[in-house]
Amino acid sequence: MEQAKRDIYERMYRFGIDCIEYIRTFPRDLEANIIAKQLIRSATSIAANAQEGDGAETKAEFLHRFAISKKEAKETDYWLRVAGDVLKKPNESLRKEVHEIILIISTIIIKVKNNK
Repeated sequence: MEQAKRDIYERMYRFGIDCIEYIRTFPRDLEANIIAKQLIRSATSIAANAQEGDGAETKAEFLHRFAISKKEAKETDYWLRVAGDVLKKPNESLRKEVHEIILIISTIIIKVKNNK
């Protein structure tokens, strides 16, 4: 596996872990628990779907998994925004990182689609 490929998988994994650590700072109330559950699910799903895509047997399967990964990244950004606004927990570095991950995933999808 080439270095750049390993780096994006590691970056996605690290982002999921960073989101878990961020969630640990949430208060223990109903709103925070709901936001935490949604955020942890979507944030960890980014890398999980990309990893599954990396093991795909077909180009279509690869693209499908990366499309799901991108969708989960966008959902994660939504929950980070909600956490920041509702829980008053600033998270600009996480939002910046998820935006960069979305751009990288988009580039991967475009390159695979164009490589016929």
